[in-house]
Amino acid sequence: DAKAMKALEPALKDDLPGGIFFKNEMHVNTFELMNALQMALVPLNVPVMTGNPVAAVKRVNGEYHIAVKEKTYVCKKLVIAAGAWSDQILNMLGLSLPMTAVKGQMMIAQATDTVIQRPVFYRGGYIVPRFGFEILAGSTLEPDNYNKNFTFFGAHAITESLAKVAPQILKLPVEKT
Repeated sequence: DAKAMKALEPALKDDLPGGIFFKNEMHVNTFELMNALQMALVPLNVPVMTGNPVAAVKRVNGEYHIAVKEKTYVCKKLVIAAGAWSDQILNMLGLSLPMTAVKGQMMIAQATDTVIQRPVFYRGGYIVPRFGFEILAGSTLEPDNYNKNFTFFGAHAITESLAKVAPQILKLPVEKT
């Protein structure tokens, strides 16, 4: 009910009807996860390439030849982790995994104290507390959108939904988008 929800998360608006509490709800900071994965691959001499468009991928005699810019890499095993762009790379190998991009814009605000203690999911968005009093707020869902730029549409959608759930977060400075 609303009273129990407010006791757990005082920053939420008083007029919310209630919520569901998941005792074991957790979250992962994707930036830190990717940094940790990349660091774990360094001692294994596994090249990690970001921001390098794949020009071609071929399988020759059981090995993959991956052309990136002016260099070609050869390996026995290949991990394709290109998100919505994975199908384009798979097509070069004669494979298909149809998917579509869904752009999700988000904002990271910096608090000076704990504002929200647990992830809060609601119709139209979410609020996730992170290490160092960061607050992650999001997200838009924009189908077939490969553009990575943050937009005024994203800012409007996120702030409008925050105003309905935890308006005091709107006063925090935005650190990242």
